[in-house]
Amino acid sequence: MKLMTGLGMSYLQTDDSFPEWRYGPENEYQEEIRQLKAEIAKLKICLDESKQREEIARKVIDDKNREIEKLRRL
Repeated sequence: MKLMTGLGMSYLQTDDSFPEWRYGPENEYQEEIRQLKAEIAKLKICLDESKQREEIARKVIDDKNREIEKLRRL
């Protein structure tokens, strides 16, 4: 067996078979990286939705506080 390298990729060459391509370490975890990126995207959506709900809640709270102030002035 002999390790062949070139252009950022490497493969193992055996005497009895076609060279088996083996990408660098950064590519060995591509599926896990893809899954983690998908999870991050979902969390960002949840965060955006949470921020929108928080803004709505703040507006409602502000409106209620204004109503309280109006009633106190009466």
